[in-house]
Amino acid sequence: MNGHRSSVFLCYARENEYHARVLWRGLRELGVTVWWDQSDLQPGADVRCM
Repeated sequence: MNGHRSSVFLCYARENEYHARVLWRGLRELGVTVWWDQSDLQPGADVRCM
């Protein structure tokens, strides 16, 4: 990468979860911070503060 820390929000349909997870892992291996709903979103959390 170019030395800058990158981050992404990964949005996907549940039927595409397998492919989204493959993409998520690949991006993380490249050093990209990926917001993943299954681990980064807690029930009742105010997502405007994230």
